[in-house]
Formats: sequence, C-alpha cells, structure tokens
Amino acid sequence: MALKRFVRLYLLGIILWAVLSVIFSTNVHAQTIYCSFYPTSENLAGSGYEILTYNVEFFGGDTGDPLRWFKIEKISGGQDTQVVGAQASGWSVSDQTSASMVFSGNTMPVYGTGAFNIQLAIPPVEATVYEVWNMQASLNADGSGSQYCLFGEQRDSIIRLDPPEPDRPYISGVGVVASGESAQISWNTNIAATSVVNYGLDSGYGSTESSGSQATSHSITLTGLLPSTTYHYQVAGTASSGGYGYTFDNSFTTTSSPAVTTTVTTTTTTTSIVTVTPTPVPLERVPPQILFTTAFDEPFEQAPTISGRVTDNKGVLKIHYSTDGGQNWLLVDVIEDPGARSTDFEFTPLIFEDGNFEIQVRAQDVTGNLGFSDIETLVIDRLPPRVGGNLLSLGPHSLLPNKDGIVTTLVGVEQKMVLSAVGGPITVDLLINEQTFPLSKSPETGLWSGIINFEEPGIYQLTVKAVDGADNKTERKLNTVAVLPSGKVVDSETSKSINGAKVKIYYQDPEAKIWTLWDAKSFGQENPQKTNEEGNYQFFLPPGTYYLKIESLGHKKLTSKIFSIGKTTPLNADFELELATEIRLGPFVFYLPDFSGKKAQVKIIAPEIPAEAVKQTLVGKEAPLFSLPTIDDTFSLINLRGSPAILTFISTWSPPSLEQISVLDNLVDKSVQTVIVATQETISKLSIFQKRGNYDFTIVVDEDGELVEDYDLHSLPTHYLLDRRGIVKKVVTGVLDEEEIRDTLVEIR
Repeated sequence: MALKRFVRLYLLGIILWAVLSVIFSTNVHAQTIYCSFYPTSENLAGSGYEILTYNVEFFGGDTGDPLRWFKIEKISGGQDTQVVGAQASGWSVSDQTSASMVFSGNTMPVYGTGAFNIQLAIPPVEATVYEVWNMQASLNADGSGSQYCLFGEQRDSIIRLDPPEPDRPYISGVGVVASGESAQISWNTNIAATSVVNYGLDSGYGSTESSGSQATSHSITLTGLLPSTTYHYQVAGTASSGGYGYTFDNSFTTTSSPAVTTTVTTTTTTTSIVTVTPTPVPLERVPPQILFTTAFDEPFEQAPTISGRVTDNKGVLKIHYSTDGGQNWLLVDVIEDPGARSTDFEFTPLIFEDGNFEIQVRAQDVTGNLGFSDIETLVIDRLPPRVGGNLLSLGPHSLLPNKDGIVTTLVGVEQKMVLSAVGGPITVDLLINEQTFPLSKSPETGLWSGIINFEEPGIYQLTVKAVDGADNKTERKLNTVAVLPSGKVVDSETSKSINGAKVKIYYQDPEAKIWTLWDAKSFGQENPQKTNEEGNYQFFLPPGTYYLKIESLGHKKLTSKIFSIGKTTPLNADFELELATEIRLGPFVFYLPDFSGKKAQVKIIAPEIPAEAVKQTLVGKEAPLFSLPTIDDTFSLINLRGSPAILTFISTWSPPSLEQISVLDNLVDKSVQTVIVATQETISKLSIFQKRGNYDFTIVVDEDGELVEDYDLHSLPTHYLLDRRGIVKKVVTGVLDEEEIRDTLVEIR
C-alpha cells in the first residue's frame, strides 16, 4: 500500500511539474523588430517631380517571421513636398496621403532588403529647407504591433530641398477634359516655357503635340483619338534658356460617342447609326542614333566632360545620361542644337569617388521614340583601393572587440562582415588562412559585406585584399579573431558526451523582474537547443541577466546560478550531469526528481590570447600629424598640443560608433579635448548627421581614408588617448562608457 501511494504521488507530482513548466515557460513579450531605412539621396535639388527611394533592411524580429507591413511618413517639413505616387516591386500601396503611404501584400525575410519608391511633387523653395521622414514596420499583414526600427540607421531621415535653378519650369494644376475622339490637357508653369504633351497607348507614348511659343498658362487639344480608349500622357516644357521640366506618366480614358450618318434616297429616307472607327495614323518608329566622341580606354583621375552626337530623321527633343547602366537618369548639361536632326551634346557626370561606372545616354525625338547608346565603362582612379573600419555581427549582435582589439566568436557560427572602402574597388576578398570569402558591395550604402565562419577554434588574423578598376591591388590586416570551442554537456561519471540534452536559457526582464524563456529567434538562434553527438551547444547572448536549465533522460536536471553579462558574450561553459536516482517496477523505470537545490556555476571559457596578437604599434609614439577639413573649417592635430585629448575614429554606418558618439556628446568633463574623426565619409553626409543629432563637438572628415593605415585602424570605434605633448598613451577599441573614459583620462593627465 505504501509503495502504491508513493507511485501515485510521484506520478501526480510529474503531472503537476509538467503543467507548471508549460505555464512558466510561456514566452510573453512585445513585438521587437530590428531594421533600418535610409534614402539613396538626401538632397532633392530643384523643383518638379522627383523619386525619393528608401532602402529598407530587415535583420529579424522576435518570432523569426518576415516583415509584412511598412509605413513611411513625413513628420515635419510642412507642405514643401506632396506625395503623388508610390511603388515597390511586389508590394501594394494603400492609405496614401500627401505625406505618407503604406506598403503591404508582400513579405521581407530576415536579412532581406527592398527599395521603396515615393513620387514627390516639389514646389520651388526660396531657401534650403529640410524635411524629416520616418518609417514604421510590422510583422503582421494588417500593421498591428508596428514600431520604429531599432537597429542600424537613425530612426529619422532628413531630406534636403534646395532652391531650383531659375530656368527650370515647375508644372502644376494639370487637368484633362476628354471626349470621344479628343482630349484637352491644361496646366501651368511657374516660368514661361513651351507646351509639350507626349501621348500614346502605353508609357512609351509615340505621339507628341507641342507649341513652340513661351507661356505660363498652357492648353493643348489632342485629336483623332479612339473612343472608349485609355491613353497615357506626359506633360513637359522647356524654358528659353534650355531648362526642362516634366511630369510622371498619367492616363485618361476617352468617352463613347458614335458618329451619326444620314443617307437619303428617292423612295425612302433612312437614318442609320454608324460607329466610325478612325484609321490610326501610322507612327514614326525610328529611334535616335547616339555616338560617343569621348574615349573610355584609359582611367581618369576625376569625372571628365563626356561628349557625343545624336542624329534623328525627325529631330532630337531631349537627352539624358546614366552612370549606372540605365537605372537612373539625369538631364544632359549642354545640347548644341535642340530640336535639330543632328546635335552635339556634352555633360560632366556627378561622380565624386573612384570606381567603375556604366555610362549610357538615351535620346528622345520629337515623335517620342527613345534611342539608347551602348554602355561604356568609365574608370575613375584617383586613389588606390583603401579598406577602412569593419564590423562583425551575428544578426543584430555587434561582435565588438575587447580593449586590445580582439574579437571573440564561436566555432561553426556564421557571422556577417561589413566594411567600408574607397578608391573604387571592384573586388574585395576576406582572407582567413587558406580560405577566401568574397564580399559584395551594396549599391545603396556603398558598403561591402559577406558571410564568414570559422571551422576550428583558434586565433585568426583577418586579411583583406582589394582590387580596383585600374588593376591597383592593396592588402592589409584587419582584426585578430579569437574563435572559442562550443560548450559541452557530459556525464559526470563517465565524462562521455551526452547527445540530445536540452539546454534552455531563461532571461529576466530588467523592469518587471519576470523570468521568461529567452527569445533567441530574433537573434538568429534557437532556444532551447539540443546537444549534438559530441555534446556541443552554443549561444550568443546580448547584455542581460540569465540562468539556464539542462535536461537529459536518465540524468538529474541541472539548473545554473543566475549570471549577468554587460556585453554580447558567447556562452560556451561546460556542464556535467549526474545520473538520476531510478526506481524499477518490473519493466518500468521511474527517475526520481532532484530536490537537492544545487546550482551549477557558469564558467565562460575565455580565449588565451598570445602576446604577439595584441598589437599596439602607436603606444609611446607621437600621433601621426594631419590636417583635414571639418564640416565648417579645417582641423590640424598639432593644435591639440598643450592639453590631453581623446581622438576617436567612428563611422555613421556603425551602430557601436553611434552609441559611442552619444556618450562623448554627454561627457561632463570638458577639460579633455574630444575630437571625432569620421573615416571614409563625405562632408555633406556628416553635416546632415551632425544636425540630426545636434552634436556639440568637432567632426574631422577623412573622406579618402588617409588615416586608416597611419593609425593602424581596424574596428570602430577606436580611441587614441594623447597626452599634452601629442604622445599616444593608450589605444582602446570598443564602446567606452563615462566611467571608463574618466578612468582612462587619469593616465594622460
């Protein structure tokens, strides 16, 4: 009887334990989304109609689901621009207003990217103004639970509007009155311009009606149209000085209006209704012919003036050029004889950096036909290829180096390498021992990235090799990476690996103090994990407070002590499981629960770093002198002599750099000069960045990356602590908080 009562109580305890486990392991959390958005161009010069393209990157959410909903909206800037359309490949647009729109009806997977285009009507502005846009995203198709992006770029995007050139007409007030066989199109321009309507059955048009007279109020009537037919049209105009303005593609539909024909005879009078189908006038389909007179055989140090000639049997109306193989187009600067059957052209492309650029020209004749030139490769070679700072990440985890510049990771884990480069490289390869990992360039950000992994534990030196379009080759060493072995679960008596042990990580909410199963999916991991045949498991944990549980059939459940970490840390502690106490009842085996309450210590295995891997080549030496522009002036390092200083290298694309900038900006101790050096970034981008953050410190612009090799720069941010004589007292990598900065300042005072 006693044994039966014990068995019943034991089974009841197991059932109660299972129910409580389900209750307390339920992971209830708010939706978290890691994403970024940024415009391909932050400067919309002139007036008229422009395309504002936002690039969206999705790094993951708390469920591992794809993104299904976006809302892009203007939050300040008044009525300076008006949204007239929006589109993105595969996405539907809804809830469009003059200042916002919603994209839905599609999905973006983890690590996915997409381009979202907004068509804006831009009125002439008298002075430069700024508009602020932001984006919300949701994992749900209906937009519920939407939030702002939490990773990468700043939440807000600032768009700059400059006054237009005085001779560029701005078109407004377009209206259409259509009948069965004609349509009257009216519009206004802010300055006198010609009247042109391109129209046809599709967006290729094919027909043109125009007036050569200059006016600000315009009206053109299209005749000979088909009833009940949809026509596409575009309004355009050219000022007397050659400035050109146009609208995007629009459409109208003619009405149904049959003609009446009366037939009279000597015997009877018959009135019949006849539907007349006009015979379409044959359209001229010969496109313009384009020939370059500029030779592209040799590299150029800067963007040259490119010239050529266009011929057409009817007359050339307008010419555009592209520097990316026809994806984006700009109006040609100079046309010698617009409207003539043969005209010369020339333009200086807006290229300010090294690289290989696909130059193409298109021309439209007076009847709407488009002709395209062959694509020529223009090589700009001012600098050798230079690789700048880099960042290793695992999902939204940034794998930051320690104070000596050593990055720690785990064996067999795929991580993303992102780095900047100038000098126009066409290939960038990351070399790890005998392995080569090719990196690819993002056309939106200009950054190079790729996925790498380490197959064996050890200390690795990363090397990068870059080749530009003029076949210049450079090679330099990057970070030292310490690759740790995975954690292991073994039997305490036999020391044999345990296969299939379930490892769970629990996380404490810092505000509610509630323990939940750590949400690993948004970080590209699984929780719980099961050990493999070697008993291995591995986690990368963000800062927080945790404990873990390990379960395996036939062993006592192991619960660890609570532990806290202050930065992203690989968890690779080894654990031993004791055999459980078992009771055998015939063919049945029961394992008694462990009520000892013992907690296991979590011992994270730190890497052993050889002394030669820690490189501090500048410590004790004079900091290399330089003189470079700032946003408003020029900065010379020699001006820091006489007082201690912190020289911090950052980049606006690096999340750890943004975190460090915020700390430095709020630094109370102003007795130490703080100088920020942004490497391989343009003045215009940094100017907007400083205004956006309202930062109160000097930003030195190292656009060509001149200081990367002089200062042996690898990771971002990196800090150089200089004494009063300009001697480097210490080099520290990673994000420093205020307390760490105060401690390091003691060494240079």
